[in-house]
Amino acid sequence: MPYAVEMYFDEPGTARIREMWDRLSSIGFSSMNDCGARPHVSLAVCEQLELSTAPAIVDDFSGGVPPFELSFSSYGLFPGAECVLFLAPKVTSLMLEKHARFHEVISTATDGMWAHYTPGQWVPHCTLARAFSI
Repeated sequence: MPYAVEMYFDEPGTARIREMWDRLSSIGFSSMNDCGARPHVSLAVCEQLELSTAPAIVDDFSGGVPPFELSFSSYGLFPGAECVLFLAPKVTSLMLEKHARFHEVISTATDGMWAHYTPGQWVPHCTLARAFSI
């Protein structure tokens, strides 16, 4: 089972995204609320994580990253057999720098990083609905 490291929103941001999840669910999309998800933007997903060291690395990293504003500029769609509809944030140099720095520090405690979450490949997003066909 893969491991994910996620950035969470403040309470008002979380509530707004949950409202969007509910609206999409009411018109037939998958319910992200029902699957136990919390609104987030993933920094990394990997197959293996060294559980004896990774939590301290994540705590140390997150302690050095003050909360920052995130504004969403568009919707996006990851195509495939089971599509993913998402909110796309306005990508800033700060976001890219923090993402790259996180990958540097976590690299000693992980293996099997999913390529599309690595620096240069990452498409930051907040999932709105998944597992549907178009």
